[in-house]
Amino acid sequence: MQDTPEVLLKIRKQIYYIWSNRSSAIKVIFVNSVNQNDMEVKERKRSGKWLKRILILSLLLNLALGSYVGYKKLKEKGYFSSAQPEGYGEYENNLLSANAEFLRMLPNDSNEIVFVGTSMTADFPLQEMFKNPAIKNRGIALTRTADVLKRIDEATESKPKKIFLEIGINDIGTGIPEDSIISNYIKILTTIKEQSPSSAIYVQSLFPSSDKTKTAAIESCNKKLEDYCKKNNIRFINLYQAFFKDGGIDTGMTFDGLQFNGKGYTMWKQLIELYVNE
Repeated sequence: MQDTPEVLLKIRKQIYYIWSNRSSAIKVIFVNSVNQNDMEVKERKRSGKWLKRILILSLLLNLALGSYVGYKKLKEKGYFSSAQPEGYGEYENNLLSANAEFLRMLPNDSNEIVFVGTSMTADFPLQEMFKNPAIKNRGIALTRTADVLKRIDEATESKPKKIFLEIGINDIGTGIPEDSIISNYIKILTTIKEQSPSSAIYVQSLFPSSDKTKTAAIESCNKKLEDYCKKNNIRFINLYQAFFKDGGIDTGMTFDGLQFNGKGYTMWKQLIELYVNE
């Protein structure tokens, strides 16, 4: 052993020490390995949970998006609008029904000129302004095309000389699709022709709105109504341009940005006077 180099002696001591403590070393390695494995398992479990959550959330978002897109497409085709249009509840519908029932109680006269429409028509003092007792005002606030379709037989019952229509703006205001508005309008016109073929029909354009976001829809409806009237020999009266200003309704013609004041009704009277008196 005396000839053994000092370096080799040191190496032999290290090997002996490691061998003597091999059990503890193995335990440390084993424990570290187990701990590492546990951490990896926990991490995988944690990652798996988050992955499941993300997949579920993604599925729910896709279902919601698909349902919304489907709803929009059906709504554009006229679904969800015929029975209870957006914006009208029990009170509004009861009010419409009560007013329609009251109008049916009024007497019919021969050679009538009937005006059917919304609150714009209802507030129009027609008999006084035209000095014509034969004019019958059948305007009802909140009226939409579907409402007129339900009660148009009241207007045609007397086989009136003329029927003036002013409807559509409340449809747009309550979110009814344009196709449904035009479809209802055509049904109304067809019904009038069937029930009172001798009556002259006058379709008055939709008025502008103070809500400028509705301008495009109003103009589109007016264009389609005008085209239909031309093809079917029905008089179309364009009132829109006379009341249009700065992208919406001329506020100088209204007292609240919506309903006409005296100036507005005077303008309306002048625009249709020729047709009323012809």
